[in-house]
Amino acid sequence: ALQRHHFEQKKRDLELEKEREERKVLEDQPTPSETKTTNKDEDGFGSDFATDDEDDAHTSTLGRRDVSKPSIIEAAEAAAVKRLDENKKEVAAAEGSETPGDIAKVEEELVDTNDYTLTAQVYCNAGACCMKLNRFNDAVDRLSAAVHHNPSYDKAYYRRADCYWHLEQFSSCHGDLLKYQELGGILDAEHRRRKEVSKEKM
Repeated sequence: ALQRHHFEQKKRDLELEKEREERKVLEDQPTPSETKTTNKDEDGFGSDFATDDEDDAHTSTLGRRDVSKPSIIEAAEAAAVKRLDENKKEVAAAEGSETPGDIAKVEEELVDTNDYTLTAQVYCNAGACCMKLNRFNDAVDRLSAAVHHNPSYDKAYYRRADCYWHLEQFSSCHGDLLKYQELGGILDAEHRRRKEVSKEKM
């Protein structure tokens, strides 16, 4: 009987010890509300990692995000287009404010009043030098520059006609001889012949 009594007492002690351990484990576990607010590590610092439930909630929030709201880039592009439209309106208003007097003043400033007579003579003489060297294409370039600087320079047309004759560009030769006569020049017998031949070969 004494041995049975000790066995039962030991059994009860073991059961009490088991209950105490289970109660301690339950007390150490955090409640659901504490798990949602903060996750503590062993040192007491909050964890930066969310739980699976929190990740699911965050994902669902992203899915419900309002995509119709314009982004920063779209807003900047809209502002740039608005500024461009405003600049175009300002330019149009400025152009509309110009008076005929202002336009005439600008055109007058663009007119070149320099005297290029000497420049034309220099190009004509350079053309004559090229002709003596039988470089007729180069001579045409110089004589054309002389005509450009002085459209009434008859000698430049006369010499350029000779170059076109040697280059067998008869249409251009005939045109320059006509222009020479229009400016008051008188053709000699040889150039009158060249004029007639050029006209036939045009």
